[in-house]
Amino acid sequence: MRILVVSDLHGKIEIFQEIIKQNGSAEVLVLPGDITHFGPKEALAAIARQAQERGLPILAVAGNCDTAEVDAELARLGIGLDGTAKTIADAAFHGVSATPPWQSRMYHRSEEEIAQALQAGFRQLGNPRWHVLVCHVPPRETKVDKMYFGQHGGSMAIRQFVDQHQPHLVLCGHIHEGRGVDQIGRTIVVNAGHGARGYYAVVDLGPEGPPSVILGRVV
Repeated sequence: MRILVVSDLHGKIEIFQEIIKQNGSAEVLVLPGDITHFGPKEALAAIARQAQERGLPILAVAGNCDTAEVDAELARLGIGLDGTAKTIADAAFHGVSATPPWQSRMYHRSEEEIAQALQAGFRQLGNPRWHVLVCHVPPRETKVDKMYFGQHGGSMAIRQFVDQHQPHLVLCGHIHEGRGVDQIGRTIVVNAGHGARGYYAVVDLGPEGPPSVILGRVV
């Protein structure tokens, strides 16, 4: 399975069009949040239409620069992963929206609420070949949650979940300057970067071995 991961689009539909145009071999599209720039929820329709025209299933969570209304629209469209799980082929995906409290007017949740959503989706997984966690904010204390000047901006609840359950793959964004790949135990963590600037990631889940990751950018 080839997964195209595009985070932090912030409503830049024209950039999204170029990214999916250059990744025609993708089989699943994952959007780990900040799909819009504080809405409106109707902005999701254009993104969904672009993917559907190419036959790409979409899975998504909302980020801190989305809204509760955007998150509800993802659920209504049947593509939201917040607190729930969906299976495609031999991979099971679950996720959590929002970030821990940070700045005013952002879409936030407490670490306790994040932990509850993670467990709710995890209980629905069954026993898949691949366990994939989709979240906007990275797990804390990793290479991919480092902000400028070296501070860590990730979620402790997500880090504790990863430490305990060791999903095969975590797909995230949020920390634009943290774009890259890290590993926690057997878990591969991918921060796809700032999609509004053309960054994305492609992850291959093969029959054997760990996930393979390519970081890309459209110009």
